Order: sequence, then C-alpha cells, then structure tokens
Amino acid sequence: KGHMPLQNSLKILQSFQVELAHDFTKYNFHVSRTAQDAFALTIGETMLEARFREQPDGSLYVKCGDAVAQISGVEEPLCLRLRVDGQATMTFPRIRDPSELRSDFNGKLVRYLHADGADIKEGEPFAELEAMKM
Repeated sequence: KGHMPLQNSLKILQSFQVELAHDFTKYNFHVSRTAQDAFALTIGETMLEARFREQPDGSLYVKCGDAVAQISGVEEPLCLRLRVDGQATMTFPRIRDPSELRSDFNGKLVRYLHADGADIKEGEPFAELEAMKM
C-alpha cells in the first residue's frame, strides 16, 4: 500500500513492484536489481537503468543515462514527497485502497453515521470527526 519498500529492505530486494500516481495517472513500475548500486525500472516496453549512491544525509545521488540528480524524500500520510536537486518538489499521492476510510486532516473519530456493513453512496457522510481548533 505504500510507495516504496522499507529503506532497510532495499539492500536485500532483488525484484519488486512500485505503483505511483501523478497528475491523475497511475504508473506501475517493475524494478529489478542489476548490480549492488543499480536498478532497472521497466514500465510497459520501456526499460531504464539507474545507478544510485546513498549519501550520509539519507538522500540518493541517482544517475540515469547522462542525467544526475540528488533526490531526498519523505513518506507522509497522504503522499510521497520527493525533492530533486534541492529545487523541485514532487508529490505522489498514495494510491487509495477503497476499503480504507481516510481524512485530509487529523482529528478524533466521534461516531459512525451508518451501521456496520450498510451501503453508502458516493459523497455521503460516513463518520463524524472532531478537529482541534487552533
């Protein structure tokens, strides 16, 4: 359900899937380790090889062809936020699981507005949240 495998697992993973959503388009990548410091990313018929080097601050230097970039990221509750070369910020919203109920703000669940298992129409309120005012 997350965007990327756990950072500590990257060293042992040989092959995995990554789903990203950007500008209302979902991308499914197949990622395979090709060397200790390289991955092949395949989407459709296109394959890119990227080499990487982890930096002391947790960011990655990534080289794909002639392009080199420093990328840092943080996984937030609603998205993956990547910062490229300290200039551009890209956000990739979490791909929603229809069985999960999420809110765009933090709050306390006060009560459910429907019985468990009841049918609910799109846009119909399901639960009541209480947010702290500041």
